[in-house]
Amino acid sequence: MLAVTPTGHQGSNGTSKAETSHVGSYFFTDEDLSTQNDPAINAPDDDYATAVRKKSDKVQTKKKFYQLPVVRGKQDFTVAGSRQLKAVPREQRLTAYVGRLAKDTTADELTAFLQNEGLDGITCRRLQAKNGRQFSTAAFFVSCPATHRSKFYDENIWPSGAELRDWVFYNS
Repeated sequence: MLAVTPTGHQGSNGTSKAETSHVGSYFFTDEDLSTQNDPAINAPDDDYATAVRKKSDKVQTKKKFYQLPVVRGKQDFTVAGSRQLKAVPREQRLTAYVGRLAKDTTADELTAFLQNEGLDGITCRRLQAKNGRQFSTAAFFVSCPATHRSKFYDENIWPSGAELRDWVFYNS
């Protein structure tokens, strides 16, 4: 449930908030609210009227995965007898979308191409179209060590017309 703001406050266009109120992504006026037959909306609450949004009005969107900041330890415990705690560091990797390649391009060909350009530790996976769709080009998920960032994002190593961007992870 969403509530309309109380009366007596001026809006940006000079009208009071009771005359025109912004609720969610909808604008309601007193006239709109008074024509409703729903007792929940026209309840005799002094300064507030309640607006109810229908379920069909909601917009479904994919949620992006935003990574929280991570603190990584830097202290070296290699001195004998200093501490018993050991960590296994994780290799930082770049993940990217590579698209608009020729339709007959394979993951092995893309891996060999990037290795010839001086990148090692490359992982390539061809993306498959969903729901029976057909694409006229090939697209890939590509991953490599973060130490190759400058070479990996150098536009001079990629074929003309190829698209490269960071991979976007979504929560499912």
